[in-house]
Amino acid sequence: MDTKSTILKSALEALSVAAVVLSLIFVGLEVNESTRATRSATAAETTATVAEFYTSLGSDQQVGIMMRRYITDPHSLTLDERFQATMHLHALMLILQSSFYLEEQGTLTPQIRQSMTKAITSEPGIQYYWEQRKPIFVNEDFIAFMEQTLASEYMHSKDLYQTPD
Repeated sequence: MDTKSTILKSALEALSVAAVVLSLIFVGLEVNESTRATRSATAAETTATVAEFYTSLGSDQQVGIMMRRYITDPHSLTLDERFQATMHLHALMLILQSSFYLEEQGTLTPQIRQSMTKAITSEPGIQYYWEQRKPIFVNEDFIAFMEQTLASEYMHSKDLYQTPD
């Protein structure tokens, strides 16, 4: 093989390597963009789901009163009302559990999940719910997270959780 052929072969190999490197860089950029798009879509969907839940509670006066009574004193409700309120709260907990999993996977940012879990307080009804429904949750990390959240002294929206007249 002559020198010209060797140089041409080396140049083609270098060009091939450069093309592979550029392709990998492009793929990396596309993956990053896809990850951002997935996270944005997940955050929007999660927020919409929570908003829909709260809208359904806020748009029905009877359900709103029942849930406030449940949160402040679950035993003041009839058995049927307590069941209904527990199922409403369970729907919210399933949304929170899902957001917890999505955060663990890196699909949902911690800030979105944290803002959602600020809804969890240590009010008597929330404690009652957790005592009743905790056994059906199987993810130990989520259970530990809930236990820690319920043990905190954090309280918000105190005026909202007054027992209705």
